[in-house]
Amino acid sequence: MFAQNGYLGTSVNDIAKQLGFTKAALYKHYTSKQEILDRIVERMNEMDYERAESYEMPETEPDGLDKTIQHTIDGSCAPGLFPLVSVPTIVGCIGALLIIIAAIATPIAKTQKMREAWFYVMSGGAVLKIVTMEIARIIF
Repeated sequence: MFAQNGYLGTSVNDIAKQLGFTKAALYKHYTSKQEILDRIVERMNEMDYERAESYEMPETEPDGLDKTIQHTIDGSCAPGLFPLVSVPTIVGCIGALLIIIAAIATPIAKTQKMREAWFYVMSGGAVLKIVTMEIARIIF
């Protein structure tokens, strides 16, 4: 019901009716609508963890993406004169700047189209940083 109607659009009466309980019987087990939602989310997480534990990941060699992400985090906007002079670091800083500006602008955009545009700018900044650092890792 929460998924269909949202939190505000779902009442405790609606939940009780759907379950075939009275509102009083539901309140005997839960103190509030928020507690019901919290318990649903907790149970969904438990089920996800149970499914994840039963799934066996295949043994594979690392593809280097974890190192690329770590290099991106560690290497962008590194302090010191010489690291800042390198092209990959400058491009990485530009990517970081795009992400920061878009992260600030997205929530305050007036229209959905502008929010989408800022989201694409943010995504482009992330791609720019990762691609730049990956190329730098391969070349250097």
